[in-house]
Amino acid sequence: MPEREAGAAAVSPPRRRSRRRTVRILVDRDLCKLCGICVKLCPADVFDTDESGRPMVARLDQCTTCLFCERHCPDFAVEVLEGRAAQASAGSTATGGAVAEAAAEPPVLCGCDEDEP
Repeated sequence: MPEREAGAAAVSPPRRRSRRRTVRILVDRDLCKLCGICVKLCPADVFDTDESGRPMVARLDQCTTCLFCERHCPDFAVEVLEGRAAQASAGSTATGGAVAEAAAEPPVLCGCDEDEP
């Protein structure tokens, strides 16, 4: 064991900050065709289905953000947001905790409405 010089201070390893990650999963009800791929492929068993067979986020705290659900959805109905993107989409509910949401309306991508002149 190496000896310290007289007067040398002991250096402790840096402490890791314990951060709660913010995750948000949006399921677009208008695009979802109830195929169940997101439910079947999720390795963390995050999704359940409601009585009509529609996927719903049941265990968001288990989400690993692997994006299997988002990448394999044939209808592009699942969107996984993480970190600042999840906080921004949550508006004033961004508290650092996890938020699950099944969007009743499709998410707005550009903020503009192409039907208006």
